[in-house]
Amino acid sequence: MPHDETTIGRRSMLACAVGIVVAAGVCRAYAARGDFWLDEIVSWFMIFEFHRVDAGWKILLIRQETNHFLSTAMLYLMGPDAAIFTYRIPAILAGLGTVVLAGVIAKPRGRFEALTAMLLVGSSYPLIHYSSEARGYSYVVFFSLVSYLLAEKSLASSRPVWDLLFALSAVVGVLAQLLFLYCYASLAVWGLWRMWQERMRWQAIVFKAVRWHFIPV
Repeated sequence: MPHDETTIGRRSMLACAVGIVVAAGVCRAYAARGDFWLDEIVSWFMIFEFHRVDAGWKILLIRQETNHFLSTAMLYLMGPDAAIFTYRIPAILAGLGTVVLAGVIAKPRGRFEALTAMLLVGSSYPLIHYSSEARGYSYVVFFSLVSYLLAEKSLASSRPVWDLLFALSAVVGVLAQLLFLYCYASLAVWGLWRMWQERMRWQAIVFKAVRWHFIPV
């Protein structure tokens, strides 16, 4: 029985996408071997020696540049005796999630575009580096793409659940690293511009903006 060309195309794309994710994972896992970088050392000593954090919520009280809240929380949950590679696993997973999200975001533009986006993100040296250290940069890239995807879903739907999910993603993005504020501010302006382009009523724009920004602000 002959195969449908569309089915073959989808299977080929899925195989290519899986191959890119696997290759990206190998690159990130290989880069995550070895000793801590200086900032990772400082982060470890910050919670296990200098401040001796005995409750997770106290991480929010540490006013230090190396305290990327989400990454610090991951270190705290794993305890002081985990292997160095183990501390870096969440960042590796966030990096792989970023590769997948790049494909999901680009998919509406075409299969070739989706695979190209995944390949570029998967092979990017800075993103491999971010994904190979127990710091907040891999998380902030991941939640930037999550927030963009949810913003697109929210603008295409009147269901408030997408607005809520965007708001929660923005909160986690800020906890990942304060650099997320650049993405958040850009999405706020872009969202207003999109709503104005679509000639939404000003009342609808106000309600949408409140649902997007009340919780994060």
